[in-house]
Amino acid sequence: MKMPIDNAAAIGKVMRATRKAQKLRQDDAAGSIGVSENFLGKIERGSDSVQWGKLFQVLEGPGVRVMVDVPDSVAAHLNDPSSTQGSMENLRSRITPEAEILYAEVEAENAGIANERPVLSATMAGAPRCLRTILHTVVKEMAKQIA
Repeated sequence: MKMPIDNAAAIGKVMRATRKAQKLRQDDAAGSIGVSENFLGKIERGSDSVQWGKLFQVLEGPGVRVMVDVPDSVAAHLNDPSSTQGSMENLRSRITPEAEILYAEVEAENAGIANERPVLSATMAGAPRCLRTILHTVVKEMAKQIA
């Protein structure tokens, strides 16, 4: 039987009915599931402050399955690997220009410093190339971690 669940009390009602249908006392059911009697009581009373992991453990113990009915438009995004790829492309398209802007700002600042203090010019000669390499490496790593 499928029934709508729209609050914690509805889940509690299902859990209590399931336990009673199996002719189990609350303490016995809690022990067989691996939670305290107090925790099982909280679920059966519809407490809003239970831990999700333990809640699913309690529901799965006697065989209660939780399913979510989502609109087709949402389901398409859940199963579509291209939506993840699209998000990655969107992210890359935003990160790369920001990195280029940062590079240009640092390069301009370095040029200003070199003009003001020519002695540092030779020391800073390789800095722009080094900075560009660092920025590209950071962008690539960020993309890898998000993927």
